[in-house]
Amino acid sequence: MKKWMQLTRKACVLAFCAMIIPNGYEAARAAVMGWPREAAAEGLIAEPLIIKKQGLETAINGDTMASAWNSLTNSSQETASVANPADQLVIGSAAPGEADRGSVVIASGDPSDNTAAASQSSTAAADSSKTRVIRSAGSGKTAKVGPGAEQYAPVMTVSAPITGYLGGSKLTLLANQTASQMMSVLIETNQGKVIMIDGGVEGDASHLIESIAAKGGHVDTWLITHPHSDHVGALNYILSHPECGITVDNLYYSFADLSWYQEYEAYRADMVEQLMNTFAALPQEKLHGDIYKGQEIWVDNIKITVMNKPYLQSNNSINNSSVAYMLDINGKKALFIGDMGVETGKQFIADNPPEALKCDILQMAHHGQNGVGLEVYKVMQPEVCLWPTPDWLWNNDSGSGTDSGSWKTLEVRSWMAQLGVQYHVCIKDGDQVIQ
Repeated sequence: MKKWMQLTRKACVLAFCAMIIPNGYEAARAAVMGWPREAAAEGLIAEPLIIKKQGLETAINGDTMASAWNSLTNSSQETASVANPADQLVIGSAAPGEADRGSVVIASGDPSDNTAAASQSSTAAADSSKTRVIRSAGSGKTAKVGPGAEQYAPVMTVSAPITGYLGGSKLTLLANQTASQMMSVLIETNQGKVIMIDGGVEGDASHLIESIAAKGGHVDTWLITHPHSDHVGALNYILSHPECGITVDNLYYSFADLSWYQEYEAYRADMVEQLMNTFAALPQEKLHGDIYKGQEIWVDNIKITVMNKPYLQSNNSINNSSVAYMLDINGKKALFIGDMGVETGKQFIADNPPEALKCDILQMAHHGQNGVGLEVYKVMQPEVCLWPTPDWLWNNDSGSGTDSGSWKTLEVRSWMAQLGVQYHVCIKDGDQVIQ
């Protein structure tokens, strides 16, 4: 009897430890590292603290999408290959027998190179031609949880270039060159002029300079959403170092007084002051700091519409002050909303009719997490989502594996699955091209 009681006591102690140790570890890490801290919430984390992981992507035949997704979610493999570098994706009409809007199709490349698809079924591989249908595996639903409730598997990315979509223009979502989240978009008109949106942190400047130099070294129009370092650090470097050889004709932005930034977000106000000082040294004809809601800016065939003046909120202030731009690119509408937060998102859809916000391409707010709410994405109804999201943020990985962080990326990816958005490109996969 005494021995039985000792064994029972040991079993209880072990069970208790099994329950509290994981939570105790997280609590200890929070106490020692101060995690999550403000810099971490903004994605500005030191490189050694980040374990980078690839998200799961898959290239599958349309008729094997469901079984492929089940296989992937039960697998411990890190990554499935999407396509070889020569492959291109074409968004257009659905393939024969497909009813889905805007099917993505590989237009070149050997089907045998699509390893994830080939692994699904030898029969499917044998029947494949040089055209394969790509599906965002996470667009499917999982089983219902609770009465009437549904969970949606987070969307996945397609990393091959998308072609045949922008009618001769080209959009490149440039990848981060440091551990930080960032946003940098380079757009080429049909006539070859360059439009830039934001640009990333200072550590992204070298890649940005190379990318612009490859297009002639001249930017006709530079649009700024808001003056956070992960959006304007590289721009500030380029403008303050003319020896880099990049010239800019026009800068479009709308900032509050410096005192406002110092009052509401003092720890980030230095970047704003640096950029304002850099602007002050430029010829005044290049500066367009007085943009207004509804203003139209034409660059060759592309019409840019300013969608709002900055909303000056006391919470999440600089992110919420983001200016949105709608680009009409040969009939396709691309909406860039910077780092708008929940508060500004609600005001934004209240101030604009739904038809004015409907878009084909959408830049995900605040790098795909802790930005605008689901109700905003419902209004915008995009077909293609741009994720300026590093791999650690894509996976909500604070250093201890997928979903170990406090970011909301997985939740937002589930929202996009719920809305049925199938096409997602992300900087975790390198520079992303739509043309």
